Amino acid sequence: MSNETNVLLQSILDMDRQERLRTQEAEEYRGKAMAKLEDERKQIHNKHQQQAQEQIETYMQQENQREKDALQQLQQKSAAVKQNLETASLAKKQEWVDNIFARVLER
Repeated sequence: MSNETNVLLQSILDMDRQERLRTQEAEEYRGKAMAKLEDERKQIHNKHQQQAQEQIETYMQQENQREKDALQQLQQKSAAVKQNLETASLAKKQEWVDNIFARVLER
């Protein structure tokens, strides 16, 4: 082979080596970029998941408070109804006693 052919082949080999290095660098850069994107995606996912969990916990606390308030209102109404029934029962008992007593005396 002539010297010019050797120089030409050497140039081609150098260019091929340089292109391989560029390709390898591009693949490494792409790999790093993809890893960075995946990390960012995970961070965003975790952030949204944490926000959703916080919203769920807030909602659960609000619902628990609503349930407690509703239960307290029902207990108050129940106590009031019970008191009314007891008052009415006492009034009726006295009325029954008076009625029975009046009937007994009428005989």
